[in-house]
Amino acid sequence: MLYFFILIPIGIFFLLHLGVGWRVSSLFEQTFRWKPLLLWFFIALLNVVAVMTVTMRGNWNPVIRVWRVATETYLGLLFILLSALLFWGIVQWVSGFWRPIPAPVSRWVVFGATAIYVVAAFANAMTVRVRTVELTSAKITSPLTLVQLTDMHLGPVHGAGYVRRLVGMVIAVYPDLVLV
Repeated sequence: MLYFFILIPIGIFFLLHLGVGWRVSSLFEQTFRWKPLLLWFFIALLNVVAVMTVTMRGNWNPVIRVWRVATETYLGLLFILLSALLFWGIVQWVSGFWRPIPAPVSRWVVFGATAIYVVAAFANAMTVRVRTVELTSAKITSPLTLVQLTDMHLGPVHGAGYVRRLVGMVIAVYPDLVLV
């Protein structure tokens, strides 16, 4: 059973690399090659395993923090690039019924969309939003203030200072209950 929990994430990780490698090679009108893809995959896999092993043991210092952030950024960029490539593949397939889209246009669109997506993702990860929602229910007899914290990205990117800022924002609301 343990192998199942190890092999599934590794398989998904491989398919992520395979999808990006195959689509990027076709986007640049290159022949898809397995050996560089496998080398790229195994180096990335070893890096992810190494950084997770080191950081799970609590060995944090500035170098380890940068390494972890770089690894997590790589994984995020890989997923974003795959998303953009899959979306553009659908657009190309649909447009192929009328007139194929030339490869140079495809390259600009895919990498431009990926860049926009990356900037938006970083802005979203760095922004704290406060929303007020009023709920009514016959079961609630007196006013109740709840604070819900989600998707905080705590870890190497957002450290203790960020948590102190969040705690200050929560205390300012004076909630009856905090949900994390």
